[in-house]
Amino acid sequence: MKRTVLVVDDDPVSLNLVRVMIEQAGDLFTGARCLDEARRLTERKPPDIAIVDLMLGSENGLDLVRLWRVERRFPVFDRKRTRRTDRSHHRTRGGRRRLSGQAA
Repeated sequence: MKRTVLVVDDDPVSLNLVRVMIEQAGDLFTGARCLDEARRLTERKPPDIAIVDLMLGSENGLDLVRLWRVERRFPVFDRKRTRRTDRSHHRTRGGRRRLSGQAA
């Protein structure tokens, strides 16, 4: 059974790279470039899982991650594009699961 994966990322290159990986794995990809678009998509049809970039230009992806984790409608993973991360800061701000990566 195919899962629907929502990816929230303002970088079109990263969004496309993740799309290719998700589709190659046999799952369905849904992409959002901003928080408002992501909220609208999940109101219509919640995904099976969401991956949210924490660095969304002027927006804070962590706020969306926190909201969705409180709602508990689907699993949420947060992602940071840089290789170096401050784990203690990440955890004190409400983060738990993190996917690290950098589009080359």
